[in-house]
Amino acid sequence: MGVWTRWRFEKRLSHPFWKEREAAIKEVGARASVDRAFSDEAVKLLGRALGRGYDWETMETVVDALGDTKNPKAIALIKKAVEMASLPEEGITRIAAGRALGQIGHPDAVPLLGELVGDENVNVREEAARAIRKIGRNLVGKKAETSEARALQLVAPHMMVGESPEVVEKAYEAALKGGINKANAALYVKQLRAMQGKLK
Repeated sequence: MGVWTRWRFEKRLSHPFWKEREAAIKEVGARASVDRAFSDEAVKLLGRALGRGYDWETMETVVDALGDTKNPKAIALIKKAVEMASLPEEGITRIAAGRALGQIGHPDAVPLLGELVGDENVNVREEAARAIRKIGRNLVGKKAETSEARALQLVAPHMMVGESPEVVEKAYEAALKGGINKANAALYVKQLRAMQGKLK
């Protein structure tokens, strides 16, 4: 990206009017989604926008744009946004985080998704569970390099579309702690599903 284009984006990302900032944030994310060479630069620009600590609407837009980059480097920034959005009314940012992590689809997102699937907001839990299932399915048949990815790889094939966040959370935790293995993972997930009302 040229110096002029970078300067133009930075200027628009710090604009005092919300609509101009929102348009710039969305444009950065959209451009990164089709131009992989722009992805690293987009993460940097969006990181600066996130660092300005805007209102929750802007935070949601930044997090969605980070997901659009599909760049694993964005995971650390999404984690920062989740930490900044800890109040109940800021759940929209945490929902966007689950959605963005699912878009990125990288196993490094699993620890943060593990936290989000335990969130007090049911919508956050559902979005995180959806992302965990998506990433887990993408890992099947591939070499998992972290304990989180191996745990997810173990339970994801046994989860149904629309599986409850509680079942996803408990199955993932059990796999991560070594409480289940390949031989009993399917049965464990079925048992969790049967006990679903008692998991909370």
